[in-house]
Amino acid sequence: MSINPLARRSQMAPIGRAVRAYLATVDRPSGASVPFDPAAQGQFDLDVPPSGWFDLGWIENFQRTAATKYDSLRSGPSGAITVQYRSQPEARVDFDLPSWGKLQMAIAGGSQQMNVLAVLPLSPPQGSGGTAIPPSPLQPGSSISELILTSDQLADYNVGDVVVVDSDYTGAVGYVGAGAPAAYLSSPLNPSTQSDFIRRVTFNVSRVSSKTPTSLLLAQPLIGPPTSGMGVQRVVAFVDREGSSFFQEWSGLFVIVG
Repeated sequence: MSINPLARRSQMAPIGRAVRAYLATVDRPSGASVPFDPAAQGQFDLDVPPSGWFDLGWIENFQRTAATKYDSLRSGPSGAITVQYRSQPEARVDFDLPSWGKLQMAIAGGSQQMNVLAVLPLSPPQGSGGTAIPPSPLQPGSSISELILTSDQLADYNVGDVVVVDSDYTGAVGYVGAGAPAAYLSSPLNPSTQSDFIRRVTFNVSRVSSKTPTSLLLAQPLIGPPTSGMGVQRVVAFVDREGSSFFQEWSGLFVIVG
């Protein structure tokens, strides 16, 4: 008896046609990551992911490839296998990102990204470059979705602007950036000339969706909560730098939606 493989395959139906991706940050100093144990937690709200997980959006052409290497120990006259073990646990995932943003850029590039801050106009206009527009001090009551500013500072931002929210650089060394490590400094910079450094590298960015008389409302929540002393600046572009010495680290969760 023979079975037509095409006929057998025709009875197979896909359980899902799209994949949704989520990222969680890794605390680089401690090595701790945000866990998700499906056996213990059971539920993962795709529209409101648990704290610490960020929606990367829908992805396409998802493929997972096992790259774990196995080895074995042999003994006896015939060289029979007595022990098998994993010499290198590893897996690879490949996918396309149809939506674009700061986190998507981070995953696609894998190296350091920088935020190009809006600068003061040169007088008279000439060449390029300039001094970044000073940050707007964040006011009490701000949240990951709403940035409260004074009325005079609020007028400097429009709906559709991309804004960055983070602290002034004060000379610290180590990992910097709210929400997720964005860079590592092994030696201090000059705070008087590099006060905007953290805002130039941080992942704590979002787009302004609307304005109220006292605040900016954000299209997507910030990955790091605003704290006292943070400032807001407008971002005009993102750039990445191949060959930088900083390597990112993320946890990933990929869900096939039925």
